[in-house]
Amino acid sequence: MEYDINDFRLNIAGHQRGPGAVNYFRRYLTNQEVEGDSVGYKLRRLLASYISIQNNSGYEVLKSKGLELIEDDSLRLQIISLLDMQYEILIKLEEEDSESQFHENYYISFIDILAEYIVFDDEGKIKDITAPINISKKDRNTLMSHLRYIELIKGNLISNYKGVETDALKLINKLDHVLL
Repeated sequence: MEYDINDFRLNIAGHQRGPGAVNYFRRYLTNQEVEGDSVGYKLRRLLASYISIQNNSGYEVLKSKGLELIEDDSLRLQIISLLDMQYEILIKLEEEDSESQFHENYYISFIDILAEYIVFDDEGKIKDITAPINISKKDRNTLMSHLRYIELIKGNLISNYKGVETDALKLINKLDHVLL
């Protein structure tokens, strides 16, 4: 489970970079000063989705031998809750829920609206973004709505990861006490 917790923490850290990118684009869309040379990086941070990797092999072996081998009902329920339910919820939220597919949902919209302001280098990488921008109120509101929604979804993902991390740490602690 320690590997799972490390994966949770990496995904939390990745999603926590999202608000900085959200704020960057909010400032840009309201013609406030931003560092143009970091736009490619900020766009990746804004639209990054992650995968949730869990190692369930020990749990699968335990299930195949019978969960009733664990005599402590509370411990058995804690294991089932974490590994059968909470882990699955993370996978569904992160990988299967269409709302969490930020790149798929928002990339085209951002590029379509901001294309004339994006500067590419000779290798085709985003190098800069020019300012000020002059886009329609509809386009600005579309992107601002996207930013708010991305912020909410990333916040929800972070909250779920932290909850599962806390429960995994509690289970590890309980297992350590039971096995000693």
